[in-house]
Amino acid sequence: MIYETEEDRENERRAIARIAKAMRGRYEMFPRKFGIDAFMVCGTAPMLIEYKRRNISRYEFDDLCIDKEKIDFGYEMAKILGMAYWLAIEWDDSFAMINIPRVDRLVVTTLAPKRGDKPDPVYAIPVRLKGWKEITA
Repeated sequence: MIYETEEDRENERRAIARIAKAMRGRYEMFPRKFGIDAFMVCGTAPMLIEYKRRNISRYEFDDLCIDKEKIDFGYEMAKILGMAYWLAIEWDDSFAMINIPRVDRLVVTTLAPKRGDKPDPVYAIPVRLKGWKEITA
């Protein structure tokens, strides 16, 4: 079950529109049930985009933790469709994207569980990793 408000979805739309403007591309938001946020074409290059918002400074932590299951799903869909898979992150002080070309090179860890839940596996993606494309539009 995905818990998301209409305001959350509108914020995603605004962020994806900024990316499209910066990359001179066209986009289409996917319905929530698809599990991927958007499809975009820049020139002739199609891509899938996963957008996340973090209410912290970009360099407050060394790694960005993203749900492993969500990234694996998007990566596999992009691979099947022959597209690139991009992760877009908006921090309080920065907005950037990174291409996820291979998930087998990402570091897997777990976050401390809350209220007795089992720990969820996440990918720890270094925020200083080369390859981040800044979104300035």
